[in-house]
Amino acid sequence: MAHAILEDDHMVSAGGVLPWHGLGTVLPSEALDASEALTYAHLDWEVEKIPVYAHLDTKDGYGNPVVSKVPNSWATVRMDTQRALAVVGDRFEVVQNRTAFDWMDTLLGDDGFHYHTAGSLWNGRVVWLLAKAPFEIAMADSRIDMYVLIRNSHDGNSAVIAAIVPIRVVCANTLAAALGSAQAMYKIRHTVNAEAKLGEAQRVLGLAQGAADMLEKRATAMLAKKLSRERFDGFLNQLVPMPEDKDGKSATMAQNTQQEIADVYYGEPTQADIVGTAWGAFQAVTFYVDHLQPTRVSLGSDAENRFRRSLEAKNLAHRAMAVLGEK
Repeated sequence: MAHAILEDDHMVSAGGVLPWHGLGTVLPSEALDASEALTYAHLDWEVEKIPVYAHLDTKDGYGNPVVSKVPNSWATVRMDTQRALAVVGDRFEVVQNRTAFDWMDTLLGDDGFHYHTAGSLWNGRVVWLLAKAPFEIAMADSRIDMYVLIRNSHDGNSAVIAAIVPIRVVCANTLAAALGSAQAMYKIRHTVNAEAKLGEAQRVLGLAQGAADMLEKRATAMLAKKLSRERFDGFLNQLVPMPEDKDGKSATMAQNTQQEIADVYYGEPTQADIVGTAWGAFQAVTFYVDHLQPTRVSLGSDAENRFRRSLEAKNLAHRAMAVLGEK
């Protein structure tokens, strides 16, 4: 499931905007506060570290099964569902959702930032909160909003991340794409002083305006870079290359993906002023990722599954930027 919102996950979105996968709570207000984000995204639960024990086949002198504590192993347990999320080591320190959100309040203060989305993924293993920045990037064809993203995890696989991103996060695909396009990022390891280190992440805001300026320069350069129809076709072939088996399902997927991106590039009204440019090609890819990319696929062969993974939002966004940089 590409969006990774499972049975114990929820999300909330402000401004009456329905996420493209149709899941979650939508509020009419333009912004959320931390308390609303926690409540409507159902994130007001805590995680505890519980010792991990191995149940052995042997019994003690009273006939009871023998259990042995596994060294340096703890389960992170979501207490509202009693679901074990992951096994972590001694040094892992839980950062509660409320702590992360309280930090976000402190970080943003009253400087015009507004919360837009919040939610959990993979039954609570990953939690995010996104706030819209009070500035945007003005382009010839559109205005690009900037956001502050904080991602917290309870599975031991990633740090707390605070980042400046140009993508509105509503699911796993857009979370990956946002982190892949982050203009400034600060990582905090889940160790005993993780909460103290959250304060250091305020430097991210100091980079925010500079990050927006950098992104604007990159977008302006791409807008000035012209693409002929032949070069655009070459871009599509590099972005979504045809597999060797031209009669298989992967070939059909490649053809369909190329065609859908081309249809957006040449036919979407928002492309009218930027078609024929590298920026227009990149915007066509992001439109495809946001609105057209399938979220559910059936299992196939290993080759087909590898090809599907290559079409994930993060991969497409990264490759599009890299390929267009060469054109």
